Amino acid sequence: MKNIRNLFLIALAIIVASCSKDENSYQISGKLKNGSNQTLYLLEMQDNGFKPLDTIDLSDNGKFSVKENFGEPSIFILQAANDYITFCPSGGENIELSGDYQDLSGTYIIKGSKESEKLKILNEQQVYTRKQLKDMFDQLNMMNIEDADSVRAIVTEQFQMLREQQKTFLTKFIEDNQGSLTSLVALYRQFENRPFFDLNRDFDMFDKVLKGLKKAYPNNSNTKNLEALVNNFKQLQQNNTQPQNQPLTDATKK
Repeated sequence: MKNIRNLFLIALAIIVASCSKDENSYQISGKLKNGSNQTLYLLEMQDNGFKPLDTIDLSDNGKFSVKENFGEPSIFILQAANDYITFCPSGGENIELSGDYQDLSGTYIIKGSKESEKLKILNEQQVYTRKQLKDMFDQLNMMNIEDADSVRAIVTEQFQMLREQQKTFLTKFIEDNQGSLTSLVALYRQFENRPFFDLNRDFDMFDKVLKGLKKAYPNNSNTKNLEALVNNFKQLQQNNTQPQNQPLTDATKK
């Protein structure tokens, strides 16, 4: 009888907790090493850049805890002084963040947000790629530059191989996460200031991300922005393939 009563109390506690969950906000808190009295800036990704939303002051031991309003699902940025991370909260989530304020993207750990943990995987791959690039250029500096042509060929081959490896990773990530806003972040990733995916060469990837988002978030502004981009491109392609109007000649005028 006592066991049944305990099970009832546990079930009741779960029900109360779920009922009190505020889907119109989310909590984000944590402690950052070297973050004493520092500041984090919260921004939202939009089609024309990032919109500042809030300023978060860290305590003298690097702790912070804020409750943020939640409207529609979106991609957000937490920016430190010289670094940032992306995260994707859902309403009612209690997100925990830790890491080093001075190397936020390279050290952070995030819990309590499924979509944000997916973005952490993207970030880890990007950090790995940056390290590979640094090692490559360090190796280049130690080479004999007298034979410039051979050095240039080696660097070009390594650079292209690294780019293709990263693009393969991003392609698989998009395919595994269709319908997730995180696929949009992967779609817009860059490599040395050049996008991995280009509408002319990789239209199928843009179309794949759009189809997933239209199914999961048909009225989301991120979905609509991507849809407008894809539709504009399709219209331009259609205009370019249509035959040009022939000028009137004396024969055609008769």
